[in-house]
Amino acid sequence: MRSGLLTIYGTSGVGKSYLSKYVQRYLKNDLSLISVDDIIHDKFVYKGYISPDPWRTIGKVGMVASFINSFSTYNEFVEKQDIYHDAEEDIVNSIMEKALLNHLPHSILDTTGSFCNLDKNKIGTIVSNFPSLYIFNNNPLEKNMLSYKKATKPISYGSDFINLYSQALKDSDNVKETLEDLFPSLILDRKKIYENIASKNGSFYVSSNTVRRL
Repeated sequence: MRSGLLTIYGTSGVGKSYLSKYVQRYLKNDLSLISVDDIIHDKFVYKGYISPDPWRTIGKVGMVASFINSFSTYNEFVEKQDIYHDAEEDIVNSIMEKALLNHLPHSILDTTGSFCNLDKNKIGTIVSNFPSLYIFNNNPLEKNMLSYKKATKPISYGSDFINLYSQALKDSDNVKETLEDLFPSLILDRKKIYENIASKNGSFYVSSNTVRRL
């Protein structure tokens, strides 16, 4: 396993950004912090897709709320999903290539909650070649739902969820309420995917409650 890049991953709201910044402060800024959320935010503010978020330092809620409020039809939703997914793929691929060339020494990669939706080979390359930490959420599903209901995450939902959303809309014409109603299945599916990634690639584990106590 190479050194140089520590990847922190897990579902939305578990404390990835908080832990990344905590580790950086603990080591007195000896580590560079790479936040995929921040890169996406800056990229799409520049292109005019979203409004600047004045609260980026406390979770980037504005970025996602802007996305939630930016579509009124299923087709618009899918179009924006493709844009965000492709952007995240490009960003993570660029980071991976730099890391493999040892161009990112002493760095922390703070991933998004939708990291699990990226190309599986790229995910495997990152978490198997470099130290990785999986933050698992040990809170009840009802508590996890609060972060999703507040539209704090995610932006990219993944193809399986989009197909499920399409089916659900056959019985409803309210695109936003239907989206929220499906969040429990999204949370449970992502948890299974992340657990599989962690077990296959030898990641370290820490609970979200442990992170919150730091």
